[in-house]
Amino acid sequence: MKTNNDVKTLRWQIHWILLALIALSLTQCKQEKLQQEDGYDPSKEVMITDFYPRQGGVGNNLIIYGDNFGNDISKIKVTIGGKPAKIIGVKNNSLYCIIPEEAYDGNIKITIVDGNNQQLAKAISKEAFSYTRKLLVSTFLGKYYQVASNFEEKEGPFNDCGAFKGVTWLTLDPKNPNHLYFSADINSCRLIDFEKNM
Repeated sequence: MKTNNDVKTLRWQIHWILLALIALSLTQCKQEKLQQEDGYDPSKEVMITDFYPRQGGVGNNLIIYGDNFGNDISKIKVTIGGKPAKIIGVKNNSLYCIIPEEAYDGNIKITIVDGNNQQLAKAISKEAFSYTRKLLVSTFLGKYYQVASNFEEKEGPFNDCGAFKGVTWLTLDPKNPNHLYFSADINSCRLIDFEKNM
């Protein structure tokens, strides 16, 4: 014989099951809508209407707005200042990419290509992107160790001087601009000699 509590529990279980089914169906509808993003239409013009931000430097994000970009990253090429940009994502009316190095010119060009890399359509922005040059420090010496326990710090020429870890301070010698001193964690201090490449 079922008690009042059993009936109430059964009702609550039915309510939760119905709620879960409703949530699942809404989620499924949204996913189907996302999958139906329009592809490139050869009968329509590819257009660039705007982009954001208006200025930036290498490595910054850039969003390009327009129409008829398609939805397949492998069939879209973007150049900024004549340099190829890495495309992160695309919808038919917006494109997300990374600003490449040395994009000094600033003109933005989108090219749609087919499976054989043949140009199908292109669009060029009316306004130019303002490329900002940045002072960058890149790796010019030292070795990268994937396993930290293999780390080795040693004296030697630029191509065999071990690694640099935890650099906290750099300064050029005021009497000899070819000497760069730096200190690092755990009382490490080293000299980089640009004349001798040591």
